[in-house]
Amino acid sequence: MRDLKYYRDQIDKTDDEILRLFKERMDIALQIAGYKNEAGLPILDSSREQEKITDIIGKASDDIRPHARKLYSTLFELSRAHQANVVKPNKKKLLVINGPNLNMLGIREPEIYGEKTYSDLVHYIRTVCEGLDVDVEITQSNHEGVIIETIQHAHGKYDGLVINPAAYTHTSIAIMDALKSVDIPAVEVHLSDLSKREEFRWNSYTAFACETTFAGFGFEGYKKAIEYLINRKKEKF
Repeated sequence: MRDLKYYRDQIDKTDDEILRLFKERMDIALQIAGYKNEAGLPILDSSREQEKITDIIGKASDDIRPHARKLYSTLFELSRAHQANVVKPNKKKLLVINGPNLNMLGIREPEIYGEKTYSDLVHYIRTVCEGLDVDVEITQSNHEGVIIETIQHAHGKYDGLVINPAAYTHTSIAIMDALKSVDIPAVEVHLSDLSKREEFRWNSYTAFACETTFAGFGFEGYKKAIEYLINRKKEKF
């Protein structure tokens, strides 16, 4: 029968190998961080991490599967922290402007806009931006002049702007002009698909000052808009 020292020696050898591979993995993570820094990409890629964990869990035997999940979740966290030492702390800054009646989400026409509240929307946007390593300011107003002044004050302060002008979409040449005046790449968002609603909603003045529009995707439209802005060619951002 083998004694305890034998098994401890085996553990020591295994730990040495684990440490060597851990160092190798972290060195590769730094190389990835350098690439992300050059490409202007965020440290966190949640979809990649989820795919990796799913792959690892699928390969693990039943008895260690839950431990493997915990191990790799911790490993990804350590890897991100290690990469943060290389990636420049110059987060992209986005401004999200929501127009009239969006504060009434969950109450106003839930058959069109859903039952989630404006607080739910704000939480969703912040979660998306946190995952993409983006700083975000979110504002909402029912007043055209306030929205115009918010856009004007954004000049030189933000790398991109997401706007849901709501009803002002179809009426406000002034908001369109404000967007044009600040030279900030802007994306228009609408929770519902305007092309499937009343004919008077088909026209958008603000779209003339925005690079693209995401409509009919619900909350996810904001995510699409944010991803569009951070994935623009770096020299244009």
